[in-house]
Amino acid sequence: MRNGFHGRICRVKVLKNWKFWLGLAISLIFLYLALRGLRLADLVDVLGRANYWWLLPGVAVYFVAVWVRAWRWRYLLLPIKEIPTRRLFPTTVIGYLGNNIFPARAGELLRIVVKHNEGNYTVDPATFERMQANDQIIVHRRW
Repeated sequence: MRNGFHGRICRVKVLKNWKFWLGLAISLIFLYLALRGLRLADLVDVLGRANYWWLLPGVAVYFVAVWVRAWRWRYLLLPIKEIPTRRLFPTTVIGYLGNNIFPARAGELLRIVVKHNEGNYTVDPATFERMQANDQIIVHRRW
């Protein structure tokens, strides 16, 4: 019962926060600007003709790529502590979610914070810098 009461208090605080309403207003304005020329009939037609079977290999490839990135992070963390890839995978997914939401690849830092808050691990922010340096080296060697 106590958790339900606490949850209601938190919701009331959020609804009274001007930052929440400002963020919602900005989001609605840009959503309108992005969708104002969209014809709903055309959208329904295109979605009806789409081949959704292509989502299956796309999602599979995405998760394999994230697993490889979690494995890479495990390899970079070995000097600090050995953490299994299966424990790093959810944190890596959260980090990429953060990259989609926050600017300047802040999801990478979110990954470090999430892993640190689990309590069993202390993750050095220098790991983030090493990953970025590795990415830059790989990109520059390819081009």
